[in-house]
Amino acid sequence: MIYQRPLNFLITGKSISNHRMIRFIVKVTTCAHKISVEKLDDTHLSIHVTDAPEKGKANKAVLRILADYFDVTLDKVTITAGYTSKNKIITVA
Repeated sequence: MIYQRPLNFLITGKSISNHRMIRFIVKVTTCAHKISVEKLDDTHLSIHVTDAPEKGKANKAVLRILADYFDVTLDKVTITAGYTSKNKIITVA
């Protein structure tokens, strides 16, 4: 994979390691040439996925990538809003 997992990724003062639920805004680019995750600021990420946005394939890829990125299980990452949009609100528990 192209991306690296953060050592201490903070969003609005809450840490993944504290097992708190956090939300952040993600801009998704589909049909990219490579998978990447870029932290734009404390509450925004940009994700490039190679899957097409059809039948939920890109959304599933985003969830898998973020679960791996934050080192949590797949069921801990959910799309809270924007399921059919390129701009999404993602919750990590």
